Amino acid sequence: MNSLSLLLTLVAISAIALAACAGSPQPLVPDASGPYAGIPAAGGDGMTAEANPVAPTGDDRLDSFLADFAASVDRHDWYAVARAMEPSGFAEQREMIETERADGAAAQVIGETLGLGALVDYTGGRPWKTLNTIEVITLRSVTSNTPGIVGGEPSYTIDGDVRTASGETLPLRFTLVTRDGNYVIQVPLG
Repeated sequence: MNSLSLLLTLVAISAIALAACAGSPQPLVPDASGPYAGIPAAGGDGMTAEANPVAPTGDDRLDSFLADFAASVDRHDWYAVARAMEPSGFAEQREMIETERADGAAAQVIGETLGLGALVDYTGGRPWKTLNTIEVITLRSVTSNTPGIVGGEPSYTIDGDVRTASGETLPLRFTLVTRDGNYVIQVPLG
């Protein structure tokens, strides 16, 4: 093989590799600072979950949001879970908790927002370890909450459960609201 043939072969291989990378979704890179700092992320090519056996809500965007959320929990992509939460509420709660205890504040916000606060272990400096024991998430029901006569905002209550590596099943409950036309998980404040 002469040098021109070798060069053309290398150029062709490089072009194919570059084209393959261009079509692949790039993983979300966690923020180095701010409210999402230090939250573990997982690559986008992990296992894919479905928001089953939740009956379809009739809202494709809502069903897609729930499927993406379930997949993030299954992959232990806590960064994606945090980014699915109401940004201002997440930042406010994390900041409030960090004034008392810096270690594990983000894990605590995620755990408490999902009704899994008891699962987060803050001892030993490894709060993500216990969240990572979640093996399966099941979303069982979506309840639409419409504002009454006194007003308020419409929301959805999502109920389900998680099964941990120890075989324990824990209830899961969170609330979805819309912000700027997008679904977000409401972070309880206080």
